[in-house]
Amino acid sequence: MAGLASTAVLLSGCGLSFGSGDDDKVKAPQGVVTETQAEKIVDRYVSVAKEADAKRDGKLLATVEGGGQLERGRAQYAHHPHMTAAERKESAAPDDYVDREFLIPRKGRATWFAVTARPKGGPADGERQLLVFDREKGSRSWHNMASVTATPAGDDKKEGPLRFAEDKHGFARAVPSDSSRHRVKSPDELPGVLADLYTLRSPLESSAFADTKTARSVHDAAQGVEEKLGQHASATFSQGKNKDSATDKVYALETRDRGTFVVFNTAIDQHQQVASAGMTMTPDREMYPFVGKKAAKGFTIHRLHQFSALVPARGKIELLGYQVTVTDATRK
Repeated sequence: MAGLASTAVLLSGCGLSFGSGDDDKVKAPQGVVTETQAEKIVDRYVSVAKEADAKRDGKLLATVEGGGQLERGRAQYAHHPHMTAAERKESAAPDDYVDREFLIPRKGRATWFAVTARPKGGPADGERQLLVFDREKGSRSWHNMASVTATPAGDDKKEGPLRFAEDKHGFARAVPSDSSRHRVKSPDELPGVLADLYTLRSPLESSAFADTKTARSVHDAAQGVEEKLGQHASATFSQGKNKDSATDKVYALETRDRGTFVVFNTAIDQHQQVASAGMTMTPDREMYPFVGKKAAKGFTIHRLHQFSALVPARGKIELLGYQVTVTDATRK
């Protein structure tokens, strides 16, 4: 901007006039929020989320969370009476997020921003999380829409944290969800492509995903269910419908190596039933909040997955991490 100001002075000295007043000044690009505003938004989120967790208050949580993050949070409150002590500790909100690095897109290029940070109390070289904050439709308040891992997918974790691209003004480069900048897949195609790992049951090598620990975990989940059910019951899988349209929104940022970091949700419905009319099955603990403990001929289990993935400039999609929560179940 200093260079622009000097040019204007020189031109004025030559007798040329470009008018006067604020309307004639070149306005510096602005971010979706300032870093100071972003700090306050995250601070408020941490404070309110901790209070909501302590009370298991879904309405209070809804003031600072939205989309898939809120759906998962409310479901965890329903699961709380059936959790072990270790599970309760793991699901609790962090006391704070430290070593924050803000990823703020330029205003007009996105409606949201993100922050990478470590949960307070974790190891200094521990896994970094990326939290996405956005305004839901019709709301002026900021909500945490997702909390995912921002660590590369390499199983040995030697690559270090992801590095995100910036434009010449220092703003994070948001990638449109329908962008076809890569030959692999656009960001908004990832929920459906992920569901294929459950529904198509083809080898991982023939899928759009690289062979990583996370991808193998998702790919093998369906087989694990079938092995658990045995010969007396069967299970099929389908892509489920998200309860809230905000959960469908996909967020994407460009990385320094011209890849695309993507945050998305995928709902998977697991349909299981007994093989014989004279048999019943008992629900698992994760179904108790929704169907109780009574046996039935079968169940449909709705699992919401929240993923982070890296779509590289070349090669297969790398699943970085995910969290899955049973958010509903029904009897057959």
